[in-house]
Amino acid sequence: MGNSNPEIKTNKYIKFVVQLNKVCHLPGENIEGALYLEGNPGLKETQLMNPKALFIITEKHKYKYKKNTGDGYVTKNEEINRIIYQKYHLFNNFVGANLLTKVKIPFSIKLPLKSYPSLSFNDGGYVKHNFSVEFELLKIKRTLNIVVKNNPNFTTKNKLLRNPCKYFEKKSKSKFLANKGNFSIYINFPKNVFYYDEPIPYEIKIDCKELKLIINHIEIILIRQRRKNYSSNLKEIRKVEKEELIAYSIKLNKNNKEHIIQNTMNFPHTLKSDKYVYPPTVYKAIEKKGPYRENITDFQNLFYLYPSCRGGLLSIDYFIKVKLFFETSLTFDESFYIPIDFCSRPEEKKMDNNIGKISVYNSDVNLTNTGNAITDGLLNQYDKPHENISNENLNDNLININNKINEDVNNNINNINNNIKQENVNVDINLSDSGYVAPPPIFDNNDNNMKTI
Repeated sequence: MGNSNPEIKTNKYIKFVVQLNKVCHLPGENIEGALYLEGNPGLKETQLMNPKALFIITEKHKYKYKKNTGDGYVTKNEEINRIIYQKYHLFNNFVGANLLTKVKIPFSIKLPLKSYPSLSFNDGGYVKHNFSVEFELLKIKRTLNIVVKNNPNFTTKNKLLRNPCKYFEKKSKSKFLANKGNFSIYINFPKNVFYYDEPIPYEIKIDCKELKLIINHIEIILIRQRRKNYSSNLKEIRKVEKEELIAYSIKLNKNNKEHIIQNTMNFPHTLKSDKYVYPPTVYKAIEKKGPYRENITDFQNLFYLYPSCRGGLLSIDYFIKVKLFFETSLTFDESFYIPIDFCSRPEEKKMDNNIGKISVYNSDVNLTNTGNAITDGLLNQYDKPHENISNENLNDNLININNKINEDVNNNINNINNNIKQENVNVDINLSDSGYVAPPPIFDNNDNNMKTI
């Protein structure tokens, strides 16, 4: 028996439940859970003779935009759909299992490393993921909404990771075209990749000994930049929005010719429009309010989620902006931008794997009293896909998305660094010896599970 929703297929003779240990996962992490099968009265084939299930994880990027047709503006969709995981798994230990009792089949699926983070913008636009399991011969299918966290974008492999991260620039100043000397600025971070919940120590040194102007105060600002890109060229931006998440203003002593600022900032735990923008809090709320079933069509509207991500239809960059304000209005203030990356902290493994389990199920299925009739067994994976599993009608413009992602990362940072000058200088700043280390890069460009639709 079928259903108009393509993400679900029902069979009145079999109750089918998909249960996951949690909703939010890091790329490279195992998605663990269990499949529950139970026959209803009238089922003729009471034994599970072919326990082969098709697992599919899909990724959808989408936003709306206005297009001028000459006769007015119309609303258009920009969209990319990808299959990031698609494999059959054969559970040999359950061949011949009695469906008239509740059969429990545990499973573990590795989320591909190239999975793009789930996100949702408050002004529209999202990336969301579906996790589907289908027993084709039994004509049953269930789908859950899962959330993908983000690993580091800056790594040693793409040469964006800097540990420590040092910045230096020397600038000349003028007033009414008259030369007023120059100043040097040194900015130092222990690294340029941080966990969201990790403090960000910094040290700034400004040398004004050759400057005939006075710097009144300095601002240190954490900026989030959200981009909506073209699907035909992910490096081309259709719309960009910048938001200041947190800002510190520090008054400088005008009598000093050298200024040293040492401080620490944190990713803000702010609440805007009743929606948290601090990713760890959002993930926690998602886990608490889950599960999310296949009939949740507006999942992306439940939360605002802004993980650091780049190379997709929607992308999010973070910068630390250092701005110098001069006492006179007859010269330009100076701003310096440092690209910074944030990532999710891996969870510690819990000894009790039954804590925090969630499930998606039919309204007529009750899993609270499973009794002793549940059959447990070990997982045997059948990794060879069915010969018809691949989609022969792939969109040629999307096949190369993975290459574009890596290329876009490098080009994006290079464009930023073209506007600033970075040198390894011998400055008496010792943050690099503070014991801070970059989160371990676990991004892998050699994952073979990626497919496109």
